[in-house]
Amino acid sequence: MAVQLVIKLRETLQIDMSAYNLINFPNINALAKFITETTRECQNVPIHSGLSDLLVEIQLGDPQKRPLFLMPSVGGEVYFHRNLVHYLDSKQPVYGIQAQGLDGKTKPFTQIEAMATHYIEVIRTYQPKGPYFLGGYCLGGMIAFEIAKQLHALDQPVALLAMIDTRSPEQISAQMDIQMLIQIFGGNPENLSASFLNQLKQLELEEQLQCVLNEQKRSNQSILPIDLDTKQILYLFRFYQVNLQAMHNYQPREYPGKIIFFRAQEKATDIQNDITSTWINLAQEGMEIIDIPGSHATMYDFPHVQVLAKRLSSYLE
Repeated sequence: MAVQLVIKLRETLQIDMSAYNLINFPNINALAKFITETTRECQNVPIHSGLSDLLVEIQLGDPQKRPLFLMPSVGGEVYFHRNLVHYLDSKQPVYGIQAQGLDGKTKPFTQIEAMATHYIEVIRTYQPKGPYFLGGYCLGGMIAFEIAKQLHALDQPVALLAMIDTRSPEQISAQMDIQMLIQIFGGNPENLSASFLNQLKQLELEEQLQCVLNEQKRSNQSILPIDLDTKQILYLFRFYQVNLQAMHNYQPREYPGKIIFFRAQEKATDIQNDITSTWINLAQEGMEIIDIPGSHATMYDFPHVQVLAKRLSSYLE
């Protein structure tokens, strides 16, 4: 929904903004003032440019405290972390990394190692030396793991590596189809008949998507609950696809430190092995597992995220 809102604002008002602006301007009045000032002062000039623009301040906190850096998940947006940060101590500085390529102007990374190397540069523009506090959900946990490993190779200590319900590479499906696309955008693929889905398999993805949108208009069913055109949906879908492929291809090596792993209590039905099985064998100083209420999809939502924030806060302290 955040991405959808920002895309519509970009198109309608011809401004350059991102979903993370919604963190700093979280209501209509504040957002309107921001847009007014931006268009008045920066006509035809991008709001953000440069390496450090991927680093987003989510919570300023106490500048005397070490910040927590949160990595991007599959969707790439910093805005995703808003619920978790809301329930952390207000004195804890929190910064998020927005994924490269989400703006449509730069190419997304295709390898976890490359993501980590680049995001280390971004982090060190703000905090040149460790110890570092790193965390991430899903893909973000995988990136945080690789960053911690690379920082150790640079003789930079990592005080906290928090991985939140991160599957191992072999548990990630790199193949996506129209049904997965519909689910990603919060839709209901069950509203499509089996015969219709079989017809779609004969078409290219863009043609499949257009058929689904046409079917939604024709039947007046809630299949895709978003108001974006085919091009925009396809771009976001392919961004997801690149990230999932990167997760699937990643070959993690031993990490000479400790992992704090936050695992959803409700087990996923599409995987057999526990998601911690790979990571626990890679952490030389061991791994502490904390079960959090909810599923992979709901543990970042209220009220489960309150438990997650409370447990994470104890390690930050």
